[in-house]
Amino acid sequence: MLQGTFDIFTLPELLGMLASGSKTGTLEVTRGAVSVRVHLREGLCSGVEPSGPTPDEDALADALAAACFDLLREGDGTFAFETTEPPTSDLLVTIDEALVEAHRRIEEWNEVCSLVPSLEVCPQLSPEIGADSITLSSAEWALAVGLDGRATVRELVDTRQTSLLEICREIAALVERGAVRLHDGRVSGTPQRVEASEFGELASYSTPAIVPVEPYGPGVEDAAAEVADDDVADADDAPAPAPVEAGPEAGLEDEPEAGLDDEPGAGAQAQPEADGALESAGADEDDQAGELDNKDRGALLRMFSALRES
Repeated sequence: MLQGTFDIFTLPELLGMLASGSKTGTLEVTRGAVSVRVHLREGLCSGVEPSGPTPDEDALADALAAACFDLLREGDGTFAFETTEPPTSDLLVTIDEALVEAHRRIEEWNEVCSLVPSLEVCPQLSPEIGADSITLSSAEWALAVGLDGRATVRELVDTRQTSLLEICREIAALVERGAVRLHDGRVSGTPQRVEASEFGELASYSTPAIVPVEPYGPGVEDAAAEVADDDVADADDAPAPAPVEAGPEAGLEDEPEAGLDDEPGAGAQAQPEADGALESAGADEDDQAGELDNKDRGALLRMFSALRES
């Protein structure tokens, strides 16, 4: 079993690695109050739990996109991938298409958050619309006539049995046109915006975002640490550039100026000591940076090694 947290890579990157590795098994992800199981067969999604009926591949792709959308709205979480035989299914959909759709929904969600600041606000019809007339769709009208000013957005989602994004999209459209206003109600849950860094590059999910280097297997991180230490040592042993001597051409006299009380050679001794202190400080900084890089590199290499061996 492969398990961990999302401290180093994102959910789309994890799914991309499993897809590119043609993995078969079940990925269970828990973030906040959301828990999802994604079944994979040779890198393709064959099922999602929980989800509604998935009679065809379009419905399955929509269920996977909805699951990714729900997970990405939550905070940090954990995952576990087990290489067991998934439930039998004739449906298979690609991971990358579902992630692109999830990204589109996240972008729309971030726009909705600016008009619907909390899931605990209570929408109600405005006494005045501020315009001569407005046009509502049938879905917007059905929602508007049922607003009593007492039910929160979260309660509307539960009673109408529709998706959170769909309800918030319709309420945001009504608020923007002045047909509905929001009052605080029992404000306690602010919708979570999703940063772009959650997705990384959207160019392709079929290949890992980070390509590991050879060799694979246990002990790679130790070898990488030794290489990093050797690089730092080589940098410390590198000879310093020779000082430039000023000759008569530069207009400098060889005789010392009169009236100086310093002992001969004192300035020459102080300069190497200062250079040595600067080199020591620089080496310490390189060592610290090397340790951080090796830590992240070791974690990533262990992840890719586990994926290859599973």
